Amino acid sequence: MIEKYKDVETHFKKAGYKTFNDAFIIGSLGAYDPANEACIRRLGIPHKYAVLMKRLMVSDVIKWSRDLYVEHVTGIRQYRADP
Repeated sequence: MIEKYKDVETHFKKAGYKTFNDAFIIGSLGAYDPANEACIRRLGIPHKYAVLMKRLMVSDVIKWSRDLYVEHVTGIRQYRADP
């Protein structure tokens, strides 16, 4: 995935921005990659907010995974599509 965005990183570096290109991984069942912590530190996100952010992201992933599974099994859409 990092290679996919290499051109974007290069573009912004040439424009004078300080950049870094990294992966942030949360599995479809809510697994959280410990390597994400290095990315959070590099972004300068305070620890207290990082804990909250992690909980919210994992919770959101589990919610959407569940909705997709229920829709697949029942054929009933679980969320409303935006107009």
